[in-house]
Amino acid sequence: MRVKIELEHVSGVEPSFAKAKPVMLECGLGDQVVKWAAFAACYRLANNLGEPITKFVPQAVLLRGQSLDINIVVRSVVADGESLTVQYGEGPLAFGESPNSKQILSAGQLTKMREDPNDFIKRMDFDALDFASLLDEDVLQMKSEKFLGEELEKLKGMLLKNGGALLASFFYLNCGEESNEMSIDRMSLSLFREAIMNTGIVNEYFPHTKLTEIFERVTDAKHADTKIELRDLKADDFMATLVHMAGEKFQPGLQHQTWGYFELTERFQHLLDDFVTPKIVERIGKKVSSLKKAFKHEIDDLLSRARRYIQMAMYAMQEKRTFHERQVLKVNSFIKSLVAWDYAPEDLSLTDVVTATLYAKNFPETDPMQWHTVPQPLDLNLEELEICLTVLGFVLYQKTDKEEDFPSYLSEFLDDIFHYAGVIVDGSDSEEEISLSEAESREASPQQGAKQ
Repeated sequence: MRVKIELEHVSGVEPSFAKAKPVMLECGLGDQVVKWAAFAACYRLANNLGEPITKFVPQAVLLRGQSLDINIVVRSVVADGESLTVQYGEGPLAFGESPNSKQILSAGQLTKMREDPNDFIKRMDFDALDFASLLDEDVLQMKSEKFLGEELEKLKGMLLKNGGALLASFFYLNCGEESNEMSIDRMSLSLFREAIMNTGIVNEYFPHTKLTEIFERVTDAKHADTKIELRDLKADDFMATLVHMAGEKFQPGLQHQTWGYFELTERFQHLLDDFVTPKIVERIGKKVSSLKKAFKHEIDDLLSRARRYIQMAMYAMQEKRTFHERQVLKVNSFIKSLVAWDYAPEDLSLTDVVTATLYAKNFPETDPMQWHTVPQPLDLNLEELEICLTVLGFVLYQKTDKEEDFPSYLSEFLDDIFHYAGVIVDGSDSEEEISLSEAESREASPQQGAKQ
């Protein structure tokens, strides 16, 4: 669809240099947010006037004189060929953004954007998950009355400490052969069994049937009062299954072993040390360590120039938006876009995308054991999307013959992403467009004419 954008200066008086003609925007299916259309129109205005592309910023979007929510989808408010009005001014702040929120995004203070890790662990109902049943009654009778409470509190501390690595393990394992890229945050029974059996946990004394029993036990705790027949695991459920596996596999008194651990925390630590860390976490760490090489190249200036485009691309890729919601891109929406643009799964595997996303969330730390525990581990903010795109560009670059340097390749990759996202459109009714590579020369020579 095409949308006509009328441009008005926010003061109500058009400056003499800004006698702007209406802008016709190509919006594809119209899945972009209104905010994207506003920025695109302002960039087009600056380009047509030979000004730096960030000179003008939108302050409001109007439909028949009424102010619009800038986070709603374009096609939900206008049809093909209809008009919107963008009121604009000079930067740097758009839509009345506060200097403080602007500073957080531009300075890359990722720790301020991270959630309280305790919130994630608090969502786990230890009573409903029946962790206490993993401790023998005879043991509990020999211990003090405080033992059970203290043991569960220690377990909570272990989950919190290792939560980042366990979350990474869940999403990494969820990229198995039977995975569905549209539900990367949920793990089916078949995929769960495939992933765990590959770690070597299963043997003749701990058969694969145990995995099914534990899977059903945990999902029953979450869905016992519902009519849901098709069960799957979310990230916190996956953590619970690991606790149950540890509780059963390393309990004392089994006929095939003369040792065991009375404490549930000791059993869980044994599972982490002998299986989870060497079989899963270390594999993730090796893959991530190879990706950090991308940031040894001189790419800071390139990413600085690309930031506005990346922000607009993020808006274009978003599917579900709520007014005043913290602006993030969910990985499922990101993957859908990469599939639609033919990057995935041929050139970029699901594992590539998930690993890059996890690395971006925890940048620059490459050791998964040191990663953060967060409630929404695959939601990317602007800063993290920038890192993720850089890493994916590096993954693609590694598959080339490397005749050009990585910064040049990254510039071309980002330019392609911006075209696919509708941020830059070539040959649209003689409306002049600007590519990322030309944005640099435009800023260096503000009076230079538009690209012919």
